[in-house]
Amino acid sequence: MIGIVLVSDNEEEVNDLLAMIEVMIGLDSKVIVLPVGRSDSILGMSPLAILKTLSLLEETTDIWIFCDSESSQLSVRFALELLEDAEIQERITFLPELPLVEGAYVAAVEGAIGRDKAGIMKTLELLRRELEERDETN
Repeated sequence: MIGIVLVSDNEEEVNDLLAMIEVMIGLDSKVIVLPVGRSDSILGMSPLAILKTLSLLEETTDIWIFCDSESSQLSVRFALELLEDAEIQERITFLPELPLVEGAYVAAVEGAIGRDKAGIMKTLELLRRELEERDETN
């Protein structure tokens, strides 16, 4: 089972993304998706909220973290520095270069169909390249 953490300054956005992913993969999937978002208007996420969410994923084989802004990325990086559990650290893949929606969606679907970490990473790398090519043509 894999875990996916959605980090955003916007709680509504991550909850909407969570709902969309749950519709696609089903609630009894091999994937646990947890949102971390703010309901107030302050920018930036609490690294402690991210750490708390990571602690809920102890039973997963891999943990993927996706976020939507530079402030969220900084909070994730700070949370990872604070994370003392080496076993959890080894299972985390943080991909700040991928957009939250696209990255999380692809990882969730790939995990739900049983892809391992290498398979998910390969698909995410293809996504990254495709997005870069699209940006270069625009």
